[in-house]
Amino acid sequence: MTLPAALPTALPAPSTFQGLRAAVVGFGIEGRDAARFLQQESAAEIRIVDRRPAQDLTAELVQLGVTADVRSPDDRCIVEQVDAIIAS
Repeated sequence: MTLPAALPTALPAPSTFQGLRAAVVGFGIEGRDAARFLQQESAAEIRIVDRRPAQDLTAELVQLGVTADVRSPDDRCIVEQVDAIIAS
């Protein structure tokens, strides 16, 4: 079997979260990183699901420069209203 002299150059993968609605479950270190990543990838909507009070999380989101909706884990509709869920 003869191998090609050079492998084809791979094209950059498109952003998988661009234009999608995503929820980040848990807003610890990994959750903050996930929220920043989604913001950079131009997710259409970011939701943060955490047990802490919404006003505490909103202040953290402002510091991170992330625009997101904060929800309680008791909100059962989250799964139906997003395209992707990131568990942290």
